[in-house]
Amino acid sequence: MDSAIPPAAGPAVQPDQQYLRLADTLRLVADQEGGPQFMGWPDRWWEAHRYRCANDHVSAVLLRSEQLGRDGCLVCQAEVHMTFPEDVDGPLRPGTNPRLSPQLRGAWGDNSWLPRYLRAMWELSR
Repeated sequence: MDSAIPPAAGPAVQPDQQYLRLADTLRLVADQEGGPQFMGWPDRWWEAHRYRCANDHVSAVLLRSEQLGRDGCLVCQAEVHMTFPEDVDGPLRPGTNPRLSPQLRGAWGDNSWLPRYLRAMWELSR
């Protein structure tokens, strides 16, 4: 009788494209915000404990899961990313972040720059 522990089911979890776009967008917001930072993210983001998934859910609570192999959204179990304190459920609106200058808040409002930015990042990664 073999008492070996069976291997974990399934391959390692790979982030999906929606999550990667979300992470890139939040990185841009964090870079533009300025102020004191820890590990590359604004201190006030760490203090707020706000998390966003690619399915537009925002929460102060996340699901820590060994089974999923990542931190997940309480609503849909999608991978979550830290976000700015003023963020709310629904489409990401970086323009609601009061730490961004009025010019940047206006530029973030329509998100017309996002497809061009993501395309440029994809080209650079090739």
